[in-house]
Amino acid sequence: MNRLVVNNRLVVTSIKILSSLYKKNTFVNDIIQQTSSDRSFVIKTLRTLEKGRFIESINSKSHKQKKVKHLSKLGEELANLIICIQNFNEEYVKLRQLIDEYKKLDEEIKKFKETELKDKPSPFIKRNPFEIKPKKYKISERLLKEKLRSKGWANEEISYYYECQEGLYYTDIFLHEGTIKILLHKFLSILDNFDLNVVARDIINQIIIQIFQAELTDIVTNTHVRYTTNLKKKYKNNKIDYSQYYPNFKYEPLDYIDKLRFPFSLPVMEIVKKVMLFYLKLLDQLNLMELTKVIPLKIKSITLAIEDSPIYPINEDEIRREDMRICCRCLITVYEKYLNSN
Repeated sequence: MNRLVVNNRLVVTSIKILSSLYKKNTFVNDIIQQTSSDRSFVIKTLRTLEKGRFIESINSKSHKQKKVKHLSKLGEELANLIICIQNFNEEYVKLRQLIDEYKKLDEEIKKFKETELKDKPSPFIKRNPFEIKPKKYKISERLLKEKLRSKGWANEEISYYYECQEGLYYTDIFLHEGTIKILLHKFLSILDNFDLNVVARDIINQIIIQIFQAELTDIVTNTHVRYTTNLKKKYKNNKIDYSQYYPNFKYEPLDYIDKLRFPFSLPVMEIVKKVMLFYLKLLDQLNLMELTKVIPLKIKSITLAIEDSPIYPINEDEIRREDMRICCRCLITVYEKYLNSN
């Protein structure tokens, strides 16, 4: 039997069709309008999806002589997963833009600091003891504060700017690692629960490859680009061991979100909350019914941790009690929003 040739165009068009039908059943002409101007290729893709048993045709209630396209159970499973991935990625783009802003700001601060060092008078130059010494302004520090205030940061939030910066990078890394594990679980579940024919397997294989390629690229290829000068200083010889950020599947998908306990400013926190919320929606794809039982216990545990947190530094990073309160409240809010939305 000849195997189906599934190219990138067919995969992209299939994803668009499945996403369109997930919203509502519709006619072929409507699908073409929503998908592509290449009518013949859309019809070819529809036939391929029907061969793979992702799509079925049913009689229209409004037009008895017309057929309406709708998703099969297999099609619904795949389309729902695609929609959740798209929603997560839309919010993730905002997180990535935020990280790029930090990198740009960090580079500006670095340039100002270099200028300050060049302009600093030599201690060996003899000065008149009666000369009034000009007040030294830390230009780089003032620049940072002005930039952050313009973004709506309060003075207290500015004080933990670098913790917030580092927290964003770990949010990026952990959630993408968790996303890959969720996708792996879900695709294996589809393979186990559906009797897939050759066409269905070929299409799903290519969708898996495309999605995994995008997710892995963000972790493996782009991680080092997003690290700022400040973070690199924490490592020997200004180098980071990137292998520690490769997906190692050490944690369960729900554990990744629990690890994101960093103090964020309010503007940053709103973006992080949305990304975490859509991550939980993606986690829903695994049909973990116990999520609604586990999360209330997690909320209770986090609340107790806030109450019991010591005033003095609690670890090597010297996270203050109030910092812990801020990040824990962020986590509680996300969990509560998830429960209310279900």
